[in-house]
Amino acid sequence: SSELCLLPAADGLLPPLPSTGRPSPAEVGLGALPAELQAAVRGLVGNLDALFGAMGLREENFAVGALSRVVAAELASYASARNRRRTSTNKASVVFVDRTLDLAGAVGHHGDNLAEKILSVLPKLPGHKTDVMVNMVELTALQTADDTCGIIAPGCLAQPNDPAAKALWESFMNLKQKEAVMEARRHLVEAASRENLPIKMSMGRVTPEQLSSYIQLFKNNLKALENHCGLLQLVMAAVQMLKHPQTCKWDNFLAFERLLLQTIDESEMSSVLKQLLPMIKSYSERTKDDYTCEDFLVLLVYMYSVVGEIKSGQELDTAEEEVKKALVKAICDEPEPSPLVQKIT
Repeated sequence: SSELCLLPAADGLLPPLPSTGRPSPAEVGLGALPAELQAAVRGLVGNLDALFGAMGLREENFAVGALSRVVAAELASYASARNRRRTSTNKASVVFVDRTLDLAGAVGHHGDNLAEKILSVLPKLPGHKTDVMVNMVELTALQTADDTCGIIAPGCLAQPNDPAAKALWESFMNLKQKEAVMEARRHLVEAASRENLPIKMSMGRVTPEQLSSYIQLFKNNLKALENHCGLLQLVMAAVQMLKHPQTCKWDNFLAFERLLLQTIDESEMSSVLKQLLPMIKSYSERTKDDYTCEDFLVLLVYMYSVVGEIKSGQELDTAEEEVKKALVKAICDEPEPSPLVQKIT
């Protein structure tokens, strides 16, 4: 998207935890940070300066959080940035926010759009942080019934040279799911019509099966396949996401988060935890539709992040202790803990 810039190289840049009784290193200044973190901050500042230079920006920096203040100060005093601001004409306000101050944003499921679901559900493209693997086997003569078969030569979301694919990706990001899948169907119909493929436009609800049937029309026409390869990869990503078993769970997450936001003022945190408790199941008790230990960790982070200040009390302490015990038991029963659980235990 022309309106979205991602910096995957900075994905590990997190504020250091403050020490008891002493200020956080980030509150003291860049020189007090560990050497590795200093290098990461300088790298981020250099990348931002290059980005702003390409956009011709003369920015005004604002910061929320200790590490963000360090980054903003470094960018303000960066020699190359000072020179750029003297000559640039496009004004902009840049707000830096510490990641630890927006945990709800990191773990929440926001909105009803295809882009976020695709990025959340499909496997990551090796070596990339912001793209996914799209299984293209449906467009080949290679067929397998093995669900565990690895993806060979996967497709991806980045299609900078395909105007139709870029327009469709914008729809995936900005439209609701129902409208976005209709856009996907429209793009497929237009592409098939241009290639004189025997497509029949049908009205009504768009299904993954319908999109797959349209995609199949391109399979044996190599010229059409080449002309619309980018578009087909995006539509196939949408189809695979819609058919993925995790999509239903994703929708359940979103529903839970919306309900929590609506009722948290009326409900005590202890009652919310009590509702959560029966849902925590060990590996042997879980079905494919139940939440995993990692799912519960995400839910708990979201809950405590959006609730804010919590009134402590005996009832809350008891509820928290019960949830802790159930979660620890479930984690200990895991035959193969997820990478996240392994990292924090």
